[in-house]
Amino acid sequence: MLVVKIVGLDAGPLAKIVAKAGYLSGLFVQSFCLQNKGYVKLDKKPLLSKQEEFPDFLLLMDSQNIQEALKHAKEKSVVILNTPEKPKSPAIKKRKLKVYSLNATALALSVIRKPEPGVIMLGALVKHCDKITAKSAKLAVGERKELHLALDEGFRNVK
Repeated sequence: MLVVKIVGLDAGPLAKIVAKAGYLSGLFVQSFCLQNKGYVKLDKKPLLSKQEEFPDFLLLMDSQNIQEALKHAKEKSVVILNTPEKPKSPAIKKRKLKVYSLNATALALSVIRKPEPGVIMLGALVKHCDKITAKSAKLAVGERKELHLALDEGFRNVK
């Protein structure tokens, strides 16, 4: 089972898009949102558990409370941050986290002209998660050309 946790103010809409992309990739999906957190569970078998899990992928939509969010990441999990530069934290080395960052809000402003980094973050997730295909992510965001461009920008710019 693969768990994606999204932390931030826009967690709900992004959780829905990630869940749809997972479904379109041929996986069983379970998604739910709590206060400023979204969870998406993906698996090849039907999902029975309805509890919070430690995430394999952690998407942080804003740079507030990074240290607190890192405490809840599983060891060796992938963390994607919406921040211009990677933070330096002893928790990253100690827990062997793979941390990537991109300025998704600035990219969203330049591509879709709105400060909505969700689709950009989805592109970054698609690059590092082999379970969700780029084709299914494009189908999940819809037919708007600027959203497809935003998805591609997130894929290319995550470092």
